[in-house]
Amino acid sequence: MEVPLILGLNWFFMIYCATQIAGLVKLPLLPTALLSGLIMTVYDLILEPNAVAMGYWHWHGGTIPIQNYVAWFVAGSVLSLFYIYRSTRVHNMMAVFLFTIQVIFFSLLIVIRQFM
Repeated sequence: MEVPLILGLNWFFMIYCATQIAGLVKLPLLPTALLSGLIMTVYDLILEPNAVAMGYWHWHGGTIPIQNYVAWFVAGSVLSLFYIYRSTRVHNMMAVFLFTIQVIFFSLLIVIRQFM
């Protein structure tokens, strides 16, 4: 289906990082998974315009559909729920740091594109 393997690996990485961030709030299982899905969706709000601008993919009509963000929330929440349920609770602050770096990077790309 022409989707690079690295995108699947990045999803695993992002689920891990988002779950680590959500786990800092000390919520029960389901709210933690929903928060993780929300974190993933916010990440996509920053990532998606950059990916389109760099030509990685495009959307019909040139607008990113709301279904994309709903899918990120649902998939992120479900995958996080599965991950949390199947893993031991380990706090990895490096995951938080790496996630933050990605968000800053893609945010800076948006700002830079505004001045070009």
